[in-house]
Amino acid sequence: MAAPIRDSSRKLRPVPEMEPVQDGRRIVRAGLALIALFFGVFGVWLVLAPLSGAVIATGFVKVASERKTVQHLEGGIVKEILVRNGDQVKMGQPLILMAEVQISAAVEVLRQQLDGELAKASRLRAEASRQPAITFPPELLARQKDAKVAVSLRSEQAQFDARRRLIESQVNLLNTQGKQVEEEIRGLLSQVRSAEEFISLTNEELKMNQALHEKNFVAYPRILGLKRDLAQKDEKRGEYLSLIAQGKQKSSEISIRIGTLTDSQVREATDLLKESERSIADLREKLRPAEDALQRLSIDAPLAGEVVGLKVFTAGGVIAPREPLMDIVPLDAPLVVEGRVQVQDISQVKIGGRAEVQLTAFKQRTTPMVDAVVTYVSADRLTEAGGGGQLPGPYYVIQAKVDPAELRKLGTDARIGTDIKLAPGMPVTVFIKTRERPAIMYLIEPVTDVLRRAFRES
Repeated sequence: MAAPIRDSSRKLRPVPEMEPVQDGRRIVRAGLALIALFFGVFGVWLVLAPLSGAVIATGFVKVASERKTVQHLEGGIVKEILVRNGDQVKMGQPLILMAEVQISAAVEVLRQQLDGELAKASRLRAEASRQPAITFPPELLARQKDAKVAVSLRSEQAQFDARRRLIESQVNLLNTQGKQVEEEIRGLLSQVRSAEEFISLTNEELKMNQALHEKNFVAYPRILGLKRDLAQKDEKRGEYLSLIAQGKQKSSEISIRIGTLTDSQVREATDLLKESERSIADLREKLRPAEDALQRLSIDAPLAGEVVGLKVFTAGGVIAPREPLMDIVPLDAPLVVEGRVQVQDISQVKIGGRAEVQLTAFKQRTTPMVDAVVTYVSADRLTEAGGGGQLPGPYYVIQAKVDPAELRKLGTDARIGTDIKLAPGMPVTVFIKTRERPAIMYLIEPVTDVLRRAFRES
């Protein structure tokens, strides 16, 4: 038996009408329009918006004139240390005193030798030029109150006087001998004149007697006696003339001996003076470094500044030659920022370029960057092992000067809460601005660089 069919039309609900298809398309078009607008605006921004690039250099703050390392040329024993780390010193202020025993003794010996040679050279110069007195150099006269200098002066003066008296006595003796010879010559000349007069008179007498002999008034023996007297007197006259010649020769020899005596003294003094002057030059060459070493017994500050990195702490200790003892950081010298730039970025760094410095020693969130100007770029790349946050391998060194007005401005900024003051050694990061380029170039250039290197035959 068939079941009765129920009327279910009363239980069916009406189906709601569907939205038109056009409404869905409108939404899609709106979405596409928004996307196109976004990419359009983004594309215009990429093409037109200028972006500034920057080369990043890590570095630190340093003194523009460099910190000065204090050393000692010869080294030696430390007598006293006068400074400590952090002390502020003036230029020329003693820092360390060195023991002076050996150097002082060497300087004293050389100085005494030099004083003696100077006094000796003055005496020899006076003897060589036949001066009546010694003219000592001003450097000795200025110290003539010094007992050792006074002894040298008196010794040379006494030797000069003694040698002068000796020469004078020898010359006087020779002059006396010369005068005696001259007196003898004068006596002999008188004898010669007397003999000649006798000969003249005897000749007249002989003539008269010969005339009388011819008349037989005078005997011949008388004539022979007169001739004998003439011969004897003529012989005597010859002896006198010979003695006169000998006397003149002796007088000449005495004059020559006087000249030789004085000339030999001059030659001897001249030769000794040359040796003395060579000795003086040698002693001065030896004394100069010794006196320099004596002055360096006090290690003085080369400039005004603050002592850092002191390495000597023990009085009586030994320091090696040229060993670094401490550094002095100048107080008044300007500070600069020094950083290292990678070699591939150096083409974008120029002297006079603008830069921004980030003081990483302060809170980066509250400390803004400060403006700076690039003042130095190394002429060639340097190579050093990396460390301490520095670039490994080759790099270029740059320096930038921070505007002091920028620091004063930061110091008054209430957000920072502390005064901003640069100090040597403070770490920084330098952003060196490069040329402005559209944003799209930052996307295209890596691709063009790759394409430029691609498709190259190896």
